[in-house]
Amino acid sequence: MRANVIGPKAVVLAGWVLFTLTHVAACTLDARGLGDGALAGPGGSFDAAAPDAMTIDAAHNDAASASEGDDARADASPWLGDATPSGDGSDSCDRDGDGHRDAQGLCAGDDCCDTDARVHPGAKGFYETASACGSFDYDCDGQQTAESGTVHCQLGFFACSGDGFSTSAGCGVNAMFTVCSWAGLSCSTKDEARVQRCH
Repeated sequence: MRANVIGPKAVVLAGWVLFTLTHVAACTLDARGLGDGALAGPGGSFDAAAPDAMTIDAAHNDAASASEGDDARADASPWLGDATPSGDGSDSCDRDGDGHRDAQGLCAGDDCCDTDARVHPGAKGFYETASACGSFDYDCDGQQTAESGTVHCQLGFFACSGDGFSTSAGCGVNAMFTVCSWAGLSCSTKDEARVQRCH
């Protein structure tokens, strides 16, 4: 019987095919960013923890887009760009220092006029002039509340109450005001000019 012998040409052809396949595989891995450093670890095995170059690029682009968005918002409202207190205790959202943050823009606070420290929720004072924002709503309840109504003197127990304006007076308006006083068994009145205060 004649033994089968692989000729030199067959050996050369097989070697060439093996070389070609190895070279194509290496080029494909390099193109995907999985070259020697990412494919083989210290022991020559695949390193699953190595990051994909495409993943890194995507993360970088996302971070850059987020940063550009923040910059755009800051440019649109310079003093509202930082909606959190800074390290030294100052707060760009509380410009008047009354402890209440601006209700406008990114600050999302409750201060309806952050340029006037007299204005904030819970304010009790009444004022003859409008705030820095041009309103008499000093307690930020959405209304301009007058301090005094119209006069209605009433006799009480050793007292007389019901001071008020002779006619309804708007906020900041100078009008005639009547003071009720106890006078024995009746009320006496005294008229004077007074400005209607509001909050």
